[in-house]
Amino acid sequence: MNSADRARTDARKEDAQTASRSGRTETEETQRGKRVLVGFLGNRHDKDRTRYVLSKAPGDEGEERSWETEMITEALCRFFAPDETVLFLTKKAREVWEGDIVTRLASWNPRIVDIPDGQSEEEMYDIMAAVVEAMPEEGTALLDITHGFRSLPALMLFAVFYAMAVKKTDVESILYGAFRFGGTEEERATTPVLRMDLLLYLTRLAQGFRTFLDAGILPSAAVDLAKRKWKSPLVGKTTDSIAGMGSALRTGLVPLLHRRMGNLDRALPEMKNLPRLERLLFETVACSYRDALFPLTAATEPAGERTPCATERTPVRAFSGTMASEGAPGAPEQKLDREEFERELALATWYLEHNLLPQAASMLRETGVNLLLFRLGLTQDWFCKATRGIAERAVKDWNEVYGDPVARWITQTQHPRNWMSHMGFSEEATDIAKKNPEEKIRNTLDRLVQEMRENLEAWLALAPQPLSPSSRNGDEDA
Repeated sequence: MNSADRARTDARKEDAQTASRSGRTETEETQRGKRVLVGFLGNRHDKDRTRYVLSKAPGDEGEERSWETEMITEALCRFFAPDETVLFLTKKAREVWEGDIVTRLASWNPRIVDIPDGQSEEEMYDIMAAVVEAMPEEGTALLDITHGFRSLPALMLFAVFYAMAVKKTDVESILYGAFRFGGTEEERATTPVLRMDLLLYLTRLAQGFRTFLDAGILPSAAVDLAKRKWKSPLVGKTTDSIAGMGSALRTGLVPLLHRRMGNLDRALPEMKNLPRLERLLFETVACSYRDALFPLTAATEPAGERTPCATERTPVRAFSGTMASEGAPGAPEQKLDREEFERELALATWYLEHNLLPQAASMLRETGVNLLLFRLGLTQDWFCKATRGIAERAVKDWNEVYGDPVARWITQTQHPRNWMSHMGFSEEATDIAKKNPEEKIRNTLDRLVQEMRENLEAWLALAPQPLSPSSRNGDEDA
């Protein structure tokens, strides 16, 4: 890097540091909400003119668009009419293209950003920073990677995902002019402009699914993307089912979780008709949850057609009972037995592992109530409010009068749940909040899970305690 380039790089760093201290740069503020074409131009001025042809996007109406020029940026500006055009040029590329940029792109507010040649890690960092700064905040970007040689395409994509996260930039399209340098004169006369949009959408959808696998949450943007950008209704339908499972996990609604699992189970055979990358994406999610999600299909599939699956525990693996269809009346046909308690403890453990402490506390409390119902022999209508009320009202008597270990355990689950539900507005919760409250709550819940696991067999065998008249006939709303 010569002295002039080094001075330019140092000045850009100083500007970036100033902008960081003061907030957004003036350029970033003027770009907010705009539609910006972002691209590179190389230092070779092609002598051959070519007619760039843009194919129709899925759902577009009208004819293909085309424009004859030596400069792809000019064609793209005419195709997309951006509010602004930002071009990243090295020193040599500026010498070649600056005059054309000023004259040909005047209608689309061109701006040249100087970048180094990318001959060091520091220079590559500077290039990525420049691209990120050019991305419109809460706006839309069109990316031209035609002249993105060597490391530039990778740097562009890194900058894209950074800007999507930090600046809420929406990427409308990734474009590549496939000029046939080694072709005949006839072949060079026409150059298709390839849209790489589907590959971008797949990557974004995969990011959303990774979030689901890690935390049981599928971002709404991923659901919207699947519904809008794919012709196959199966993509949107299946993504909807996965999002519904995430919703059921976060809210802790076990019957809803079963129904959503059933929807995904029924969609599994249809996934074989998807293109291979979409199929791989959905089968990855299905495979990660397979032992729980697909107990019915797993038993009937030929062994040779089954995809090997990871063995890590996942939230829905906690539930493998009979699945009801979405919208079916009543609760799922789930038996209240030892396996059900194992599933509930597994789900509570998953909540703890993913730092969803309120859900974990509520799950454990309901598991304790279910255990009392099991001991009372009330296993038929265990989702019924009146039936559950009998066990809930019995907790206090069984704990205080009979010293029942399960009632005592349920009472202990109520403490962390109350600490969180009162949002700290109680003396006890205030004391807990003074130092490491999250750790204290998690440790309490971890201990309760472990205690239940160690004593489950013995607690299931305990005879029920007598029910007081108030427990048996109390107010159903208690």
